Amino acid sequence: PAYILELPFELIDMFTEHLPPESAVALVLTCRCLYYNRYLFCESRIRLSGESRATILQWLEQGIPSLYFCHDCLKLHPWRAPETSAFNARLCVR
Repeated sequence: PAYILELPFELIDMFTEHLPPESAVALVLTCRCLYYNRYLFCESRIRLSGESRATILQWLEQGIPSLYFCHDCLKLHPWRAPETSAFNARLCVR
């Protein structure tokens, strides 16, 4: 099997340029080596619209059951205590 980190960063950069912004961020979040590469994960290279940010957070929400995505503030929040109703538990806790 081939591992992405065995590729030169220049080559990784070449194909990340062709990814949608949310996919580029998702790739960078897969491992620390990619995340800490300042060039790949530079804010000036990856500009996120509100829609792209929402997409990424919804992807993260699927993998982290203890958090839910708030459409009001575009953030992930922990679920509230079980004594609150299901509706109130999803209210933004900004």
